[in-house]
Amino acid sequence: MSSADVESLEPRARPRSRCLDVCLVGSVTTLFALVLGGAGAALMFVKDLPDVAESQRSHGQMPSGLLSYQMQNFAYMRATSQIVSDVMKWEPVKYGNGTTMGSRYSYNTNQEALTVSQQGSYFLYTQLRFTCVHKCNSTTLTVTFQDQFAVKHLSCTVKLPENFEPVMNKCWTVIPHLKGESRILARVSVQSSMDNWKLDMNSSGFGMFLVDSPL
Repeated sequence: MSSADVESLEPRARPRSRCLDVCLVGSVTTLFALVLGGAGAALMFVKDLPDVAESQRSHGQMPSGLLSYQMQNFAYMRATSQIVSDVMKWEPVKYGNGTTMGSRYSYNTNQEALTVSQQGSYFLYTQLRFTCVHKCNSTTLTVTFQDQFAVKHLSCTVKLPENFEPVMNKCWTVIPHLKGESRILARVSVQSSMDNWKLDMNSSGFGMFLVDSPL
């Protein structure tokens, strides 16, 4: 084959390469948009989480923002005890005749684990708030959300200083793929003694939202 023949083939090769690049970029962009869309809805849900306990106490109703979503896709669990072991305890918030745990979820009080029935990608969020009830020392606390296979999905670290000011931290992530019947629990590790630091249970909890699931 002559050099002219080789050169004549080159223009046909380039369009195929550009087409492949466009297809790849388009696929990635579409996937990114889908994740952002789901995460955006979840962030709107998260925005209302601090109002859940207050609304339940005052009216026995859910905030209006939460009612606009399919509640079976959501779960919000509130902390129910101080940190006395390596696994945190939770409960759904009651409102009227329902709770903040959708039908796609269940909670096992023996394992302190939230089970998701639907396979898919999930938005996972936690908010942790601590108050100092007396003279407090500085320490660091990390809450790690993992499944029954010890796969870590989210770690949230809270640095507690030597003062009386309340400390709060919010952490979130998108889990790209979570199998059905996965169990999520929260393990705690503390750098040193927490002394007089107390977990504000009414303002501490975690939530999950089904972003996308296979047909």
